[in-house]
Amino acid sequence: MGKNTILLFLIGFTWGSFHAQIRRVYSFNNTTIEVLVQSNRMQNNFAFPGMKAFIIIVNSGNTLDTIYENDKLRKIPISGMNDYACFYYIKAADWLNNETLKQFLEDFTKWCYETDYINRNEVHLVWQGSSNKINCDTFTNLSKITGSVHILSDKLNNYCNNYVNTTAEEIWQKSQSGKTSVQYEVLGMKEMRQLQNENQQKAIYRSIKKSKGDIFFQITAGSHHIGNQYKTTFDKNTLVDFTNYKTLWNLRAGYYFSNRLYSNVDVALIYSGKQENIDNINWDDPDGITVNGSGYAGAMIRCGLGLGFVVYTHSRLSINTGIDSGIINAIAGGGTANRTIGGGDNNTDIEKQSQKSIYYNIYAGLNYRLGKSFSLNSNLQYNISAFKQPIGSVSAFTGISVNLGLGITISTKNKDE
Repeated sequence: MGKNTILLFLIGFTWGSFHAQIRRVYSFNNTTIEVLVQSNRMQNNFAFPGMKAFIIIVNSGNTLDTIYENDKLRKIPISGMNDYACFYYIKAADWLNNETLKQFLEDFTKWCYETDYINRNEVHLVWQGSSNKINCDTFTNLSKITGSVHILSDKLNNYCNNYVNTTAEEIWQKSQSGKTSVQYEVLGMKEMRQLQNENQQKAIYRSIKKSKGDIFFQITAGSHHIGNQYKTTFDKNTLVDFTNYKTLWNLRAGYYFSNRLYSNVDVALIYSGKQENIDNINWDDPDGITVNGSGYAGAMIRCGLGLGFVVYTHSRLSINTGIDSGIINAIAGGGTANRTIGGGDNNTDIEKQSQKSIYYNIYAGLNYRLGKSFSLNSNLQYNISAFKQPIGSVSAFTGISVNLGLGITISTKNKDE
């Protein structure tokens, strides 16, 4: 691929990203509604309190993308902060009629305020919907919610001519003086930041309380202590002593069946690393220089399934407990070797062993949410396992481990559910 091709690709990608609108999902009366959102202050940026809002409801026969691209209202040049505006594009459908329009606008405007901190005194409705769904009296009763109503179709009703506008410029001009009949508070930057923090705290709390359908991953590292009663005589065959290697790596992945009950996969590892030692060098051997060495390596790998339950939640904290069961494998290998430099015999004595057993793992965890997705995780585990034959100087990995790590939770739900 040539440099020119790459350059054109990057330009096109950047242009497309810059001009792409924000897609959101809003729920009204158990109906999921797609909303396209954009700002004329800065593309895809709504971090400025008190912007006016235009709610543009379009004919269900057209796509939102088409309406968005052809909309001239959003493209009118602005001359100052008073012209900053958010634009919300929604398709008119069967759920929107004379009985539901007012309630929808009231709920949707509140949602826009909580999401983008708009100026609720300057909310304007631009109607491009079906010609037989809404009566003009319905528009008249919206003064507490909207500062002005504009219709880009004169086919709704002959009595709606007061609302009819033929151009985007006409709508923009008339909306400048439109205010709601009641006065709403307009947030400043400080109040917006405070409300953002409050909303973030609420979102985190909701994500903890409403975990059904979530997927989570946790990785922890800790110290595993095998009970003294499970330590055997030193394994002279493999030279491995598992009681000297306490670092436990644990990966846990699971799924919430409800807000409290979940299942998970449990994978854990203890690894000694490959250890090599030079035990002796004999310079007086008539056959040459003799080097005596030893080495070993050992690993514990466990893999199982489990069930867990969230016992307690408060703010960002949660406490859970559970039990896992599966297969634990222990592998140990080691021995000695003699090498003579300058002639003579070379001897190697290496032995490998492995044992397998069923394990049970009981644990209690304390988790702290850093945000909606990431968390700090800690847990105390008690592992029960026993081998038919000792391996690596132990007869079992039964013992206690204390662990600390990070987790991520992935929600499979729409953010507005």
